[in-house]
Amino acid sequence: MRRSVVGWGVLLVLLVVGGAFGRARAADGLPVKFRPVAAGPLVLNPRDVIAVYRPADGSSVGVLIGKPGGAVQQIVLKDFREAAAVFNELWNNQQWVKDPGDEDARPLTRMLVKPKQGEEDAKRVPVLIVNADRVLGIGWDSDRRVAHVYIDRAPGAAAGADETLELTREEAEGVIAAYKMAMVR
Repeated sequence: MRRSVVGWGVLLVLLVVGGAFGRARAADGLPVKFRPVAAGPLVLNPRDVIAVYRPADGSSVGVLIGKPGGAVQQIVLKDFREAAAVFNELWNNQQWVKDPGDEDARPLTRMLVKPKQGEEDAKRVPVLIVNADRVLGIGWDSDRRVAHVYIDRAPGAAAGADETLELTREEAEGVIAAYKMAMVR
């Protein structure tokens, strides 16, 4: 009787210890295995999303995805309903998307600063969601009155359109303010 109790106890300890090691965590503290995020017609790994861009007119959505150090893939949705569904579902996803300045392990950041008390919200248009760790910087081109968002790319890869997003002045002002807030830690 005593051997079976000890045997069951050892088995229970092994299961508990094995279960604890089986739930590995990534460097960012999130579980290694997780559910992908579904947004409209897309199912994405949120850690591999680099940027989701919707022009201010809302006509389309571009999604840049890629593993760190790997090639960048671009998905463009031109159908208005699909584009709106993808962007809005990602923008409103509290599990994977945070506001600028939040300090937690969620990989994606909304590039729009929350309005201050009494500030008008009508002019503020959400246009960009980024993985702030994958953005190298944002540069303002005063001659053309646009901003460029530079993202990382594979070592040795030639620079191309897939590694840069171009934002108009109206889009860029909010994005630059949000990026500054996201980077101050």
